[in-house]
Amino acid sequence: MYRRRLKTRVASLETVRLPKCDLINGGYSLPFCQPEYFDSFWSRIGVSLRPNGRLSGHLLGMHDEWVTETDMTFHTRSQVDALLIGYRVEFFEEKEWDGKVASGKRKHWHVFSIVARKL
Repeated sequence: MYRRRLKTRVASLETVRLPKCDLINGGYSLPFCQPEYFDSFWSRIGVSLRPNGRLSGHLLGMHDEWVTETDMTFHTRSQVDALLIGYRVEFFEEKEWDGKVASGKRKHWHVFSIVARKL
């Protein structure tokens, strides 16, 4: 029933054109937006979401092992709080742990997990 309403976009985060929608899921993808484009990308998310639409996803924190990667975006807790102005946060978790990436390589994670509803 809902399959006809689902549209998947494959594009770079820096240039993706987002349609008006009720859900944007950025599961472990948002940090891969280059820092110089992140603010405009985040603004496009806000413009695309209809009122009461939801954003779910993950942002990486400043203690993440990859923080020295210059083509990725990392945030402090206060920066994440600022990004969520204009949203009602329904789920928020900040977590650090030692784990692995998909390839099995060990990594220290610092992740903000978010579900927020646009006001």
